Amino acid sequence: MAFVGVEPEAVLGHGSGAVAAAYVAGALTLDDAAQVICGVGHGFEAEALRDSLAGIRPAQPAVPMYSTVTGDRLVDRVPDAAYWVENLCAPVLFPAAIGRLLTPVTTRSWRSVRTPFC
Repeated sequence: MAFVGVEPEAVLGHGSGAVAAAYVAGALTLDDAAQVICGVGHGFEAEALRDSLAGIRPAQPAVPMYSTVTGDRLVDRVPDAAYWVENLCAPVLFPAAIGRLLTPVTTRSWRSVRTPFC
């Protein structure tokens, strides 16, 4: 989206969308994001996933990133192998994360536009 001048103020995703959000936030490289997707796609065994993601090198998100693992903004944590294992195994806190994402929005107006598909 940046190539057309659209820059996110914050990101949040669930499932594979969480990996996309981490990539957009600058917390994962494209290669690391692909490795997370492939690792998660191979099953739900936590130790195997942790081992398969040992090589990723996440960074602090450059864009505020909200997490369905914590239900809050990631501040002092990077989405490392342990984070993605928790993302896969822990309860999804999407409503809490949405609530935290929207909490600081007091001066902006939100507009929803319905666009027909045909």
